[in-house]
Amino acid sequence: MWNKYTIIVIAAVYSQHVSIGYLLYSAAFMLMLIIGNFSGIRNMTFYLIGGALIWFMLENSGIHGVISGVLIALCIPARPAKGPKTFINKTNKLIKYFEKRKEKIPKVVADEEQHLIIEEMRDTAKQATTPLQRLESMLDMPISLVVLPLFAFFNAGIVLNTSSIHTSLQSHLTWGIALGLFVGKPLGIALFTVLALKLRIGLLPKETNLKQLIGVFILGGIGFTMSLFMNNLAFTNSTTLIEQAKFGILLGSVLSAIAGVIWLCFCMRQD
Repeated sequence: MWNKYTIIVIAAVYSQHVSIGYLLYSAAFMLMLIIGNFSGIRNMTFYLIGGALIWFMLENSGIHGVISGVLIALCIPARPAKGPKTFINKTNKLIKYFEKRKEKIPKVVADEEQHLIIEEMRDTAKQATTPLQRLESMLDMPISLVVLPLFAFFNAGIVLNTSSIHTSLQSHLTWGIALGLFVGKPLGIALFTVLALKLRIGLLPKETNLKQLIGVFILGGIGFTMSLFMNNLAFTNSTTLIEQAKFGILLGSVLSAIAGVIWLCFCMRQD
């Protein structure tokens, strides 16, 4: 969730020479996706093609194309085509019908009707989920196992030797970023969590206590992929500042990870 806000900051701060023409084209394609959403179009091909066009137009408009992911996600249907009651009733009917066919013909492979029932159950289950959820599930594994590791690998490039570490530890930039991650992010997450609970726009998971939440807040200080990305955008003209900032990101993330794990282990022993 926090990466989404980071992307918005990137688009707002690091965009230059905005072209109104391309921006209007991207807005038109986004409007097309929104109309498709409200018209009941649930075919992912429609949204993927429209999304690619939005990315192309934004990239050429001068606004950083990374924000296109957030905009496209807002356009993809997040409501199921069929509600839970419809899903339960239809599934129960199909199961009963399947059981009757199974009594007559035990093997599914020998009965085309049973195969059609299973296919209809699959379509019914698909209608009970949302295209946004299906896309998220489909992309979760390749992003976690391939995209993020490759991103971190190509964007890290942190030089660790005695000289660079000594120089970085004396830099205000390094400590500013490290403390921003280790202290600032957990405090920010805690503040907005409390606000969400007070305003009743969010609920805690069942059996969640304050100690566990504090552990999550601390672990929230780990900032690697998007932090490195913003670092490369912010300090384009200074290799020295980039290296010091990278070390600060690494330092803040490591401190957050160690402190979070220690805190959660302590909480588990207490429980």
